[in-house]
Amino acid sequence: MFKPLFFSIVLAVFLGLTHAQTISTLNGVVEIRATLDDPWRPASSGEILEARGSVRTFQGDLTLTLESGDIIRLSTDSELTRGLRAYQLVLGKAYAKGKAVSFDMSGPMRVNGEARFDVDNNAGARAVLLAGEGHLTFGGRVLKLELGQQLVIPLEGEPSFSQYFERDPWYKDLTVLEEGTGVVENFLESVEIQKAGGDWAASQIGDVLEAGDAARTGEESWLEFRFSDNTLLRLQADSEMVLKNIESYDDGSRRTVVELRKGKVWAVVEEGAPFEIETPGLVAGVRGTKFRVDAPEGDEPALLKTFEGEVAGITGFETFEVNGGEQLELETGVVPLQIDALDEFNLVRDLLITAPNIRSEIPSLTNEAILTVSGEVDAGSIVTTLFNNKRETFTADDGTFNVETSLQPGVNIVGVSAVLLEGGKRTTILRPVIRTGYDIFFELNEPQIIANAAAKFSGFVNPGSTLTVSSETTRRSLTTDTGYFGLSFPLRKGENTITVQLTTPLGDTREQTLTLSR
Repeated sequence: MFKPLFFSIVLAVFLGLTHAQTISTLNGVVEIRATLDDPWRPASSGEILEARGSVRTFQGDLTLTLESGDIIRLSTDSELTRGLRAYQLVLGKAYAKGKAVSFDMSGPMRVNGEARFDVDNNAGARAVLLAGEGHLTFGGRVLKLELGQQLVIPLEGEPSFSQYFERDPWYKDLTVLEEGTGVVENFLESVEIQKAGGDWAASQIGDVLEAGDAARTGEESWLEFRFSDNTLLRLQADSEMVLKNIESYDDGSRRTVVELRKGKVWAVVEEGAPFEIETPGLVAGVRGTKFRVDAPEGDEPALLKTFEGEVAGITGFETFEVNGGEQLELETGVVPLQIDALDEFNLVRDLLITAPNIRSEIPSLTNEAILTVSGEVDAGSIVTTLFNNKRETFTADDGTFNVETSLQPGVNIVGVSAVLLEGGKRTTILRPVIRTGYDIFFELNEPQIIANAAAKFSGFVNPGSTLTVSSETTRRSLTTDTGYFGLSFPLRKGENTITVQLTTPLGDTREQTLTLSR
């Protein structure tokens, strides 16, 4: 049985433990002391860490190199003590690389490769196998630590093994090549952006969000960002977030970190782009998936919902695997996904914004016999044009199209449809185009008798016109914006003299008189 180790990990490096332990590199403020009883003093490069000596970092880091070539690195705000036979990580983060690196967590763990160790006064301790092989011996048994797996010793409870999600690759010495951004693509109603250190201001399409900037939404509003790694983030109503980090590194990796201060957020993350959303008590870490995170509010704890892929739900050093169709509730653990109205809205919204764009002006009224329909779509879209019953399909390689067709007098059905091969989503524009050929257009279809009690009048007129149908006893009217009209009119027994009058937006009139029998 493990004995919980609350504040330290003991590391035993068997290769060269009794030989020189040299500070090969250091950055920032680093202190050293010869024994536990000696005072701390500034350390320097090339200095030897003696047995029973200690080193600690303040906003800095250091590397210890053994004569064997094995190394131990200490991160910022960390403390390491060298005993007679072991290293003790008192606090912070350590990294070891070697052929026979071992640490003691109520049992020796030997690593042939690379491992990281963390000690947190609020979370406990853990060891992670980053490369190579790791074996832990305890209770007379030998357990193998799998690659990418972590051994966690919590402050309370039994130690456990779980999957590991890298949130802090401090030991890689990565160089930042580019600071990424997020761009406002769309929003609804009350939305504000705060540049780092500035005041809140109303958001606009195209606003750029950089590291340190914040965003918030009002009631019944939302905000969509597109980040430079193509990740889509949709901040829900009454929510607030801060973009903490968005960087590209010299090893080709990227890392984006968002702090959700309150409310809810929906994310669609591109495959292979590490992305984190932090809330009090819960971190969601992904590498390509669709998920939702709710920050804690009142008595309601944080919530993680996964719709596609897999999300790491991280609480302290504990990691939960939350697959598509599951959700993580901090009080009950991983349970089946429960879809609510907010989820349904976001799923539909995703379909809308991933469909191809069509930008084209199709007139509703024209006097011309030839109509030219042109516009823009997403490059590579399959475009279909519809002119009445005539269809034409082609590929818009450069994202533009230009098609001419002849129009018949009266109503013509004109449409443009675009499909992206990837995903197969379709966008369609379909509308009537009325060719007048003269100032006033009035086409009245033959009335249809409904149940021998009423007549339905329909047809086409100039858009914006008012149509009035009257008899000796009844009068009904309507105004049509599109040019289409349909109106039911009661008939009395015997002959009915019906007058149908058109009044254009300019006040011109036309009328027809009909005799209908019931």
